[in-house]
Amino acid sequence: MKNLFICLCAFCLTVTSSCHDDDVVFISEEDNLPIREVFEFRLNENSGGSTSESNSGSSFDIIGRGLNWMEGVDGSSLLFDGLSNEIVGNLPTNELPDEQLVVSLWLSPRAYPVGTGSMLALTSQGSSAGVMIGINRFGQVVVQYFIDGAFAQQVTNQSIPRNKWSHLVVGLNPANQSIDIYLDLALLETANVPSGTITWPGGNTPVSIGKNTMGEMLGIYDIDFFSGALDEVVIYSGQATDEVVNYINKQYTPPAEVTYEINIDYSGDTNRPTYHALPEIGWANESYGLVYLNDTYHMFFQKNEVFLGIAQQNWGHFTSSDLVNWEEENAVLWPTEPWDQVGIWAGSSIILQDGTPAAIYTGVDGIKAGIGTATSSDNYQTLVKNSSNPVIPEAPEDVDLDFRDPFVWEQGGSYHMLVGSGISSVGGNVVYYQSDDFENWIYGGISYQGQIGDNEGEFWEVPILYEFSNGKELLLVQKTPDATPARTFYWIGEFNNGVFVPDFAQAKNLQVVNGFLSPTVTTDNMGMTTAIGIIPDEVDAEFQMEQGWANLFSVPQVWELGAGNEIEIQPHPNLINL
Repeated sequence: MKNLFICLCAFCLTVTSSCHDDDVVFISEEDNLPIREVFEFRLNENSGGSTSESNSGSSFDIIGRGLNWMEGVDGSSLLFDGLSNEIVGNLPTNELPDEQLVVSLWLSPRAYPVGTGSMLALTSQGSSAGVMIGINRFGQVVVQYFIDGAFAQQVTNQSIPRNKWSHLVVGLNPANQSIDIYLDLALLETANVPSGTITWPGGNTPVSIGKNTMGEMLGIYDIDFFSGALDEVVIYSGQATDEVVNYINKQYTPPAEVTYEINIDYSGDTNRPTYHALPEIGWANESYGLVYLNDTYHMFFQKNEVFLGIAQQNWGHFTSSDLVNWEEENAVLWPTEPWDQVGIWAGSSIILQDGTPAAIYTGVDGIKAGIGTATSSDNYQTLVKNSSNPVIPEAPEDVDLDFRDPFVWEQGGSYHMLVGSGISSVGGNVVYYQSDDFENWIYGGISYQGQIGDNEGEFWEVPILYEFSNGKELLLVQKTPDATPARTFYWIGEFNNGVFVPDFAQAKNLQVVNGFLSPTVTTDNMGMTTAIGIIPDEVDAEFQMEQGWANLFSVPQVWELGAGNEIEIQPHPNLINL
């Protein structure tokens, strides 16, 4: 974008295209100060490991695992993977405005950070100077700054939407004692700031685009990277006003659709499989909700692409036409509400009686877990949370351990649900709920109780109830780790009136070794019982961080119930073409 200067004119009260040349526009006389472009990062290189600041021509290094450009709001933009990508360098401090600062940037978040991620940090770790503009784990804008050496921050109530381009403008104006935050022309936040001047580092100011510099970590992982696309990061001297923000915004034409082009080269990673479903980047855990809808299979999973472990996880989404070749879609459920603010955990999917695709899931608030529902109007490309969530706010009094991973099915005109739980010193169990409308759920008690003494674990998770063609029913659960590894085991029996009665007392292990857990099960389009589970990679965290991904999913299996009430497993016939 060309340099932007705004000057006063007694005869011009509205924005026009120019005053003396294409670099000048007018604003109303109410704005008593000009605005002047100081630094600009266009991010139009499309290749290489560096980018240029337009006005000085200075080169800035782009670091991280894979460098990927994609369509931006003006030319190309840079995609940040949320785990490693960052633009680093320095700007001369004496050219940064210290009384009236305006920052304009375009962003399309793909995932929200676990900590406070940064789009632009003009500061360094441990410094008492500078400015940082970022987003928190809910996608709310965070502006941190120092005025006369004193730290302060402003956080918006509104979140920046994921998977679309948004225009963010921040005006920090200690001369007028104000901070103004605009999103897509709307003034999100305005607040008072102390008078004084912005405190900048001496000499040169460190610059980071795509990573915060406050040193937030969880274990060995940095949790302050930005995930998504950034474009046209511009620093001005001047005042953010409605007219100025409108003029800047109109210089760009953001694409209506955002397509993230990760394209990380894994050709040298001999551990990464070819025929197994796994996300493009990051951490994956339990699979669930495998369903066939409109000639497409949908499978959901525990996902975190900005941290390789359990923290602020969300629902990833795969689609496939054949259960073998999978495409990763955008994440469909994200922690937002107070009751699910710590994480969206496992659940299941269902097509409601009126044909509406729906999901039911675990939400965690940091103290307890509850159950929520969501529906889709676009074949699971998006899910909209029920405004009445949580439909079940907490565990029933019958249990005293965790409460999670609802499995739901429709039968006899009603909806039925099992949820994993347990009783300390007794064992894991599943509890039962019933609903006529998928909204109001009636507790029906403990459906089946396990015993610690029989090596069945203290707590169960990710339950499945599935009816085979002969009318026999499968109850499958996963025992969480205690003194022994996690294990998926099952019983065959009958489920009636909320109670499961097994044909045999001792649970059977699904597999001999601990390499296949928490399967999701459905009837495929050929009528076969099909299952896909998570395969833990069982490597250490340092190795996972180096490779940039963790865990994967099995190839599809076909299950049949043998004469001895045991599950017999075969590869799915669609695998024969590999």
